[in-house]
Amino acid sequence: MRLKSLELKGFKSFANDTVIHFDEDVIGIVGPNGSGKSNVVDAIRWVLGEQKGKELRLETLGDVIFNGTQKEKASPVAQVAITFDNNLGVLPSGKPGSSVVPPLVSPPAKVDTQLHGRCFCGVKKKF
Repeated sequence: MRLKSLELKGFKSFANDTVIHFDEDVIGIVGPNGSGKSNVVDAIRWVLGEQKGKELRLETLGDVIFNGTQKEKASPVAQVAITFDNNLGVLPSGKPGSSVVPPLVSPPAKVDTQLHGRCFCGVKKKF
């Protein structure tokens, strides 16, 4: 099983739709201070189920939502999707390219989670 892509929208410092493709031989994420490197790691941890705010560097769950800047409006929701190459059928769906998606977090902190198209709506993340 291999990580193929990470899609972010309104998550922490990612105000706009951002897709990061993890092509073969990606071994690290580099960039200047403040460019969101740690937020990429936080997004992966969050989409895979991390619930401890301290581990995600949060004071409240609402902190995952892009707060806005002088140039960018605040995002109403945070959305993260992760896609795995599931050619070996390791994930339960057995489908290539299966996704694990908690699509929306909006104030108050309510999380609607989908796994292979099934919605686990109203899942509340606790800190």
